[in-house]
Order: sequence, then structure tokens, then C-alpha cells
Amino acid sequence: MAKSVDHRCHDFGDNSTEVSEDSLVTGHNVTYGECSIISVLGNTTQSRPCNSGYVYSEPSNRSVVSDMNLVCDRKALSGLSQTVLIGGQAFGALTLPHLSDRYGRKPILILSTVALMIIGIGTALAPNYPTFAVLRFIIGAFQQGIITTVSTLGLECFPSQHRKLVGFFMNFIWAICSMTIPLWAYFLQNYSWRILQTAYTSVSLYFIIQIWKVEESIPWLVANGKTKRVVHVLKTAAKVSKVPVHDVMEQLHLLEVEQKVKDQGSELGKGNQEGHLTEKDSFLLKNSMPSKEEDKVSDIDTDEEITAVKPYTILDLFKNKRFLMNASILWFMWFTNAMTYFGLFLTSSSLAGDRFLNFFLNAAVEVPAAFVYYFIVDRIGRKKSCVVFHGVTGVALITATIIKTTAEGLTADIFTTILSLIGKAGISGSFGLLFMYTSELFPTNLRNVGLGMCSAFARIGGMLAPFASLLAGYAFWAPGTIFGMCCLAVTVLVTFLPETTGRELPQTIEEMTAWYKSPDVNCNMTSKEDGTSATEMAVENDN
Repeated sequence: MAKSVDHRCHDFGDNSTEVSEDSLVTGHNVTYGECSIISVLGNTTQSRPCNSGYVYSEPSNRSVVSDMNLVCDRKALSGLSQTVLIGGQAFGALTLPHLSDRYGRKPILILSTVALMIIGIGTALAPNYPTFAVLRFIIGAFQQGIITTVSTLGLECFPSQHRKLVGFFMNFIWAICSMTIPLWAYFLQNYSWRILQTAYTSVSLYFIIQIWKVEESIPWLVANGKTKRVVHVLKTAAKVSKVPVHDVMEQLHLLEVEQKVKDQGSELGKGNQEGHLTEKDSFLLKNSMPSKEEDKVSDIDTDEEITAVKPYTILDLFKNKRFLMNASILWFMWFTNAMTYFGLFLTSSSLAGDRFLNFFLNAAVEVPAAFVYYFIVDRIGRKKSCVVFHGVTGVALITATIIKTTAEGLTADIFTTILSLIGKAGISGSFGLLFMYTSELFPTNLRNVGLGMCSAFARIGGMLAPFASLLAGYAFWAPGTIFGMCCLAVTVLVTFLPETTGRELPQTIEEMTAWYKSPDVNCNMTSKEDGTSATEMAVENDN
């Protein structure tokens, strides 16, 4: 929407007659440049600003740049609008996830989608640049309300053994939708940028389907004691999945009893210090299951509430040294990913040529990255997958920089381009993985806030990315070297994080702490083979 448009100064307007008469004088020449009008008479050269505006090579409404005259001394404003957008994303990442943890995933998701549609239409109607820039900031904020909430909601809707499907489809659909962006732009290239903006915004109409089809996150409902809504969502899920409702209610009741046993640790769980229940606890679990007859009358109308999890704030991260270290590593990983991802997009001039094809190829390379992610994320685990993706990106970019520095010619350019695309694929795969891995490292009532803070650090990297092109003008080897070294640093730092593969999402900080005491099993871990929880296995062992 803000593509560069060739332009020159407009003539003098009312003074055009004077210029026309001067031009009849032998030796006199008037040149209309991009940003100034130069008159030459003999040995005298006079330069004047473009007081009468500009003439563009195509209709001015085709681009924000020409429509709002963001050229010459106003040229920086065009790039500033993108920086403002990323600044809005940082603001949204720090605020909306907190509301999502407090009021639920679904309300914030729908609010953000509706707001994005309204503000998007307002942007298409923006009469001037200040209005356009402010609306871009707000768009960035609500965009983060969608991204962080969808990522968290998607993970919380699936058990651990199917969680990679969420990450895969998020990566794959992101790539496919990114590939459609230049297609929309290509078919609407002869229309106003305002039409293109409206076309992109129209996609947000799917909020109607969200209201109708999207359910609230069950882990969030459980963590916040919303018993009736938990039962409603579980019954809906059981019908969709064609699972007997009674079986689902039995599992829910079992979880309620498990939570009560934990809460009564001093009275009932004294023998549970190493993950095992006492005989009294086991008896309680076995004999508190509802019968099919009881289930018929004890569903939505029950007054019993699931014990709510203690609410957390972001300050709780700073009270625990281990959590703070984990968060710091994640912040650097997100910063590196955003800086590298958007930096490669903005410094992809080596692919030169058609701008639509350029964008399409940068998006298309993310498709194979999604498939690689799917096949390795569970096989080798989250940590090793992070090492692979960042390692491939770091080595590819540094190698490309070395080739570009030491060799010239068509062959060198081809290898540099291929390696850059490999690096783009690697950082795309790692970005998709980070959304899942980060969400798995935070307890339920801190999950979206934690993801939001990480996303805020990513925005800092994103705001630095546009300067990569400027830096390349002074030292062409610098951007690739910086991106590559930061990615290699991530491969080392990620080894200090816990592995989350095969674990259920933690509900509390205490459960997260237990991961370090018993790295192979925790109280919420589910066996991939039969779906038996650790607590159920403990009951069987005691029996």
C-alpha cells in the first residue's frame, strides 16, 4: 500500500507563463527534478523547491506515498508508519494478553477482531498522514490481541500429543495467507490503496464465525473456577468428538477430586511428597466417581465449583530466579527471531525483480519450514528443534555473508540467494515453534501475559529490522553477521530451558517448579500410550 512511486516536481502553476517566456531565451533550461526545480541560464543555476506539488508516474491514489505526498523531505514518514505499527504491536502485546488471562480468551479474541475491522476501515478513510499513523498504531495493538490469544487458545484446546498439529497449522496457514497478500495486491494494483486496505480488512468479518463456533479455553475455565461453563464446553466437545458424555463427566469429577486432594495436602496428602497418594487418598478417588444415574442430574446445574487457581501477575516472574532466567532467555529468543525474520524480508533485494514475486517467494519458503516443524517437534523435542532451526539459520546466514564478501559473479549471487532463503525458512520454523514452546513454559493464569511480554520483545527486534537496509549501505556484511551470530547464541541459551514435550500445560507456578525437581514426570503429565495421568498411575501403584 505504501509502494514507492516515481515522481517529479509540478510546474510553477500560476507562474508557468513566466517560466515559459524565460525558456525562449537562448541557453535557458528548466529541469523538473524529483525534489527541486532547477533553472539554468548561462553560468547561473537556480534551484527552487516543489512549491506546486508533484507529478507522479501513475495516479496518486495508487499508493499512500503519492496520495499523501510522502516524498522528498517527507520520505521518512513512509517508513515511520511501519515503525509506528510495530510500536502498536509492542503496546498491544503488553496489555491485551493481561486482559485475556483475566477475562478469558474468547472475549479478547472477538474484541480484537472486531476492533481490527473497524480501525482497518477507518484507516482506508484516513484524510491525512497523522490520522493514518495513529490508526496504524491501534491496528498493531489489536493485531497482537489476536495473535497471542489465538496461539494460547489453540494450545489449550488440545492434549500434549496433538499440540504439534496446532503449531503446524498455524505455521502453514500463516505461510499460505502471506502468499495471498501479493495476489490481492496484484489484482487490485490498478485501484486505490484505500480499496486494497478495505479488501484486507474485510477478512475480519469472520468474527461472526468466532462468536458462533469458538469455545472458551477449558484450562482457563478450570483455573478460574468456572464450573458450569466447563461442563457446557465439555459436553459440546463430547458431542463433536462422538464420545460418551458420561465418560467425560467422570474424568472431570476425577480432576475435581485430585485438586481437592492437593489442596488438603497436610490432611490427606502427607504421603504424597514424591507424587504418590496415600491409601486414604486412593479410596477417595475410587469412591467419588459419579454413576451414570448421578451424572444425569449433576451436570450444568451443579452448584459445586472447581477450585480456582491463585491469580498471578507478571511480578510473580521476578520473584523466582529460575522463572526470571527462563523468561530472559525467551525474551532474547523472540527479539532475535523478529529482528532476523523481518530483517530478511526487508533486505531481500538480492531476489530483485517483480515486487509481487519477491514477496511471494519469501512467504512460500515458509511452507516447507512448517512441514519440517511438524516432523521433528515431537520426535526430537522442543529444545532440540529450537537448536536445529536457529542453528540452520545462523550457519546459512553467516555462510551467505562470507560468500558475498569473498566472491563475485552469478554463481556467488545464486548461492547467496539460496542460503538466504534457507535462513528465512529456518527462522520461520523457529518462530512457529516459539509460540507453542513459550506457551508451554507458563502456568495458565500467567500464560498469555508471558507470551505477550515475549511478543513485546519481538517488536523491539521488529523495529530494529528496517535499519538493516541502512546498515547494509555502510557495511553489506553486517546484517547477515548480526542475524547469524544472534541465532547461534540462541542455540546455546535454549539448552538452559526445560523440555516440555509430552507434558500437560502447567496450571500453577508450583507445578512448573516441580518440573525441575522431577524433570521426567510431573503431576499433570499424560502417558502418550494410554492417556493415563500421573495421579491415576499413583492410585494404581498404591492399590
